[in-house]
Amino acid sequence: MYKSFQADFNDSVAASISFSAYQQNRGITNDELRWWLREAVLNEVEKGLTGRQYELLTLYYFRGYTMPQLAERFGINKSTVSRGLAGARNRIKKRVLRRLKAEKNGLPLL
Repeated sequence: MYKSFQADFNDSVAASISFSAYQQNRGITNDELRWWLREAVLNEVEKGLTGRQYELLTLYYFRGYTMPQLAERFGINKSTVSRGLAGARNRIKKRVLRRLKAEKNGLPLL
């Protein structure tokens, strides 16, 4: 059972920046934008996180670990796991939003 990181993240990014007029001008479909967001998120996950953030995010969202399981595995408490996951999500969001704003200003998608 995978948690819906991608859906939550996409909703968050979409709420932060409106692309409807931009998409119309460039002829970008919603599917193309979703693909770009997915690629951008994966790229930032690989490049933009610390080793611990990457491990927490991967195990939690893609391997189905719970916060208590992660806390036990890393020898930390649940609140530290929660802060680590929140920090990872925020870091990815900031980096992806920066890329989206750059694209909106004329720099190429990926």
